Amino acid sequence: LEAQLDDAKAEASKEKKLREHSDVYSKQLETELESLKSQQGRGAAAGGTESQQELSRLKAELDKKVLFYEEELLRRDSAHSSEIKNLRKDLQESEGAQLAANKELLQLRDKLDKTKRDRQTEMDEAVAALKEKYEREKNLLTEENRKLTSETDKLCSFVDKLTAQNRQLEDDLQDLSSKKESVAHWEAQIAEIIQWVSDEKDARGYLQALATKMTEELETLRSSSLGTRPL
Repeated sequence: LEAQLDDAKAEASKEKKLREHSDVYSKQLETELESLKSQQGRGAAAGGTESQQELSRLKAELDKKVLFYEEELLRRDSAHSSEIKNLRKDLQESEGAQLAANKELLQLRDKLDKTKRDRQTEMDEAVAALKEKYEREKNLLTEENRKLTSETDKLCSFVDKLTAQNRQLEDDLQDLSSKKESVAHWEAQIAEIIQWVSDEKDARGYLQALATKMTEELETLRSSSLGTRPL
């Protein structure tokens, strides 16, 4: 529309120049007519009829051109006015559409600002919730880590205690092994002594039986001897 308005202004400028050109041409014709009239006044006796005819022709031509230019100007003025009217109408419609577009743009901007504020609020709430969750989990993990550290220290102490006990048990086991060897040695000696005592007991029994048998035989011999001959 602005481009059409610029074209209309250019056309109006052309028409203005054309009107100025027409005015100049009319003035030139009027000047020529005045010149012819003066020539007619000076040479009326010599060529009155011819000058009158030339004057009539120039006047008719002048009136014809003036009428043509006036009609052309009226036509162009009418077309220009109609075009200006249409352009103004289109411009008003365009301004109305622009106002509606501006109104809609303002509504969209308000809606966009509201959406941005709502989104920012949601993001702030989400970030706050995440921070709270992070802090809570961090505290839980810190507490759990502290408990695990304490349990680890206890386990390390218990392992150290078990290691010391294991070392003590190894030492005791080594002592027991040496004592076991000593006990085995003493048991072997005791077994030898028991065997020796058993063998001694068997020999003593045999000797006692032999002595008993010899005593019986001696008594038998004694009794038989006493019966046959006197002492």
